[in-house]
Amino acid sequence: MASQNSDPNIAQAGKYASVYWMGRVNGATPNANLTQQLGTVAKTINGTNIQAQAQRCGEEMKQRGMQMQEAGKALQAQAAPPAK
Repeated sequence: MASQNSDPNIAQAGKYASVYWMGRVNGATPNANLTQQLGTVAKTINGTNIQAQAQRCGEEMKQRGMQMQEAGKALQAQAAPPAK
């Protein structure tokens, strides 16, 4: 698991990813039985597909992060005082 990696940068990224994905799960299914759902998913993860899943999830997080940065820039521009 990335959040338990010995490399502090990877561990931090893993923690961020966990928070991001839990937010998505809670938003989509707030009353989800996490034990059951995570147990079902965990049974399907193996060395072959974990890299593909990590890449897919990482790309999705990257795209969302870029969208958040663009939104922040747009909001800053809107809030900026008019030029004199």
